Amino acid sequence: MASNFWDSTHCNNWLVSRRELEHSKQLDLKYATSRQLSIISVFFSNLIYRLGKKLMLRQIPIATANIYFKRFYLNNALCETDPFILTACCVYVAAKVDETPVHIKSVVSEARAMFSEFGYRGFPADYTKLAEMEFYLLEDLEFDLIVFHPYRTLAAVCGREPVDAGEFPADPALDTLTAAERVDKLFGKGSGQPGSDVEDSILQMAWFILNDTYRTDLSLLYPPYLIALAALYLSFSLEDKSPRDPFRVRGQTVSSLDRMSLSSSHAVKDDNARPVMDRLITRARAAGYFADFAISLPTMLTIVQEIISLYPLWEDLEGKAVSRGPQTVDLTQDLTSGNTARTKGVDSLRESEVIPMIQRMQRLRAVDLLHPADAGADSAKTAASELGHLTRPVAAVRVASGSETQITGVKRRHPV
Repeated sequence: MASNFWDSTHCNNWLVSRRELEHSKQLDLKYATSRQLSIISVFFSNLIYRLGKKLMLRQIPIATANIYFKRFYLNNALCETDPFILTACCVYVAAKVDETPVHIKSVVSEARAMFSEFGYRGFPADYTKLAEMEFYLLEDLEFDLIVFHPYRTLAAVCGREPVDAGEFPADPALDTLTAAERVDKLFGKGSGQPGSDVEDSILQMAWFILNDTYRTDLSLLYPPYLIALAALYLSFSLEDKSPRDPFRVRGQTVSSLDRMSLSSSHAVKDDNARPVMDRLITRARAAGYFADFAISLPTMLTIVQEIISLYPLWEDLEGKAVSRGPQTVDLTQDLTSGNTARTKGVDSLRESEVIPMIQRMQRLRAVDLLHPADAGADSAKTAASELGHLTRPVAAVRVASGSETQITGVKRRHPV
């Protein structure tokens, strides 16, 4: 395990370019549109969250399972595999990796019950199938199981934990730095001091947004710290513009008598740190705060746009506004000047349509594999009508030949 992200397998093996990501979807794009594939990805991310909650897992193993799922499909096609057994397997493996193991029989029973609620009854009752799938998943992940998440970065830049725990004395020189310079200097210093501070509502919204980013492909494209900063930027953008108490910090409201002395040395302080209000990043100071970081602002804004584009897909899938904690926030309305009129197009999917869509993709792929001379999605559509009697999803139909081996819906290519 690498304690440094830049030396880790996450950074060196599993951050891909956008072109590589699109190339990994070429086979599936023969049978579905890009928008439909994105909605299907959101659907299975939701399944992972629901299964994780049923198994009483924390957020970290659930997020890890989502990343395993997306990494698997960098080298495999949805139309040739069974994504349902993969969903359960990713949750099972992630729980073990994050040291919150769940018994395999519990995973199988909860997964079968949950999938049946969505109309899928092809999940095997034999737990040995899930155990077998675990080995195929580990092989496809190349045994790179350590995942870095953006939660710690978000907590650090928001002042909710020391940037780097340590027992070194406070450095007075830090008081002269900007918030971003302070965070950068404290990383690896071992000062035990927070770098900056934001309001509870901002942090909570950013945390919710980070949870949502696992329904996108951002974890395959960008390092975690950029995703964390993009979520924080979006949280500032969605901040309530109505008048509010500017002195509310970490759930505490400074009294009117104390407000007069906030600029003095008697202001509310943390141990061995600057006054809280000196570190507080408000909406008005947010632009300068992000500008001080040594990051590409266009890249961060690209991530913000990727996050925003998730919510129309999610709403199309569920047919309702996405709930963000105690409130329901329409991110697209807040950030696109109210132009949110959307109609269900030909490439939209509801939850009830996802499983039939996957079955259709798998049947068409099976026809292409059985009739290579007539291969192609267009000709397969006619032939697929003859396979209408198939009620169970065909995970994959292959002819074992040459270097290809058929194994529980996962195609492996071994060197000849």
